[in-house]
Amino acid sequence: MAAATARAKWMAGAVAVAVIAVVAFILWRGHTRTRQLQRLQPNKQSAGQRISPGVTSVSSSVTFTGTISARYDMPIGIEGDAGRIVGVYVEAGDHVKTGSTARED
Repeated sequence: MAAATARAKWMAGAVAVAVIAVVAFILWRGHTRTRQLQRLQPNKQSAGQRISPGVTSVSSSVTFTGTISARYDMPIGIEGDAGRIVGVYVEAGDHVKTGSTARED
């Protein structure tokens, strides 16, 4: 009987520690999340201020490096056909009707 009581006390203690750990983690996570949001929004408006929407120009650019390639590699001309293709209006697998424009020279 004494072993069962000791075991129950240990289980109750373990559950209490687990609950305290979970609550501490949730509070810590919320605190760090709030601090991260404050760093991202340094000019946060107070509740009493009004802001009118407007149009402003955005001057920024984005640079990427990489390779540009076709989504589907397919021949669009016949062998020996010379010329410049201006536009391709269909993709591989598209259903077309007889007489519809697939490309423009």
